[in-house]
Amino acid sequence: LPKVPNPKVPASAPLRHRLLLHVVFALWSQNLTPMSIIRAVESVHERLFGFANDADDLYERRSNSATRSPGQRLARFFIESRFSAYSEAERDVVVRYFYEISMAPGSGEYALNTVLEPG
Repeated sequence: LPKVPNPKVPASAPLRHRLLLHVVFALWSQNLTPMSIIRAVESVHERLFGFANDADDLYERRSNSATRSPGQRLARFFIESRFSAYSEAERDVVVRYFYEISMAPGSGEYALNTVLEPG
C-alpha cells in the first residue's frame, strides 16, 4: 500500500480547531475508533457498577433498565446525526446493530485508519 500523507490542518483555522484536529489525527493514527471508544466506556462502566458481560442479548438487557448504558448512549450519539433522514424505528435498528458490533472484539475496524482518512 502507498504511504498515506500526513493530514494537513489549515493554518487559517482558529487555534481551538487546529488543536482539536491534531488530537483527532493523532488518535486516529493509534487506531482509536468509535467502536473502541464504546468498548472502553462499557468496560469502565462494568467495572464501576458491576454489570456482567455474559448475557445473550446485552443490548436488550441494558435497554430494559431505567437508563441506557453509556455505550448505548454513545452509539446513539454516533448514529443520530448521520442517519437523521431515516425514521426513528430505522435509526433504532442501526443503533442496536452498531452497539452490538462495537461490543464484539475489534477486528476489521483496525484497518480503518489505513483505508480511510479522518474527517
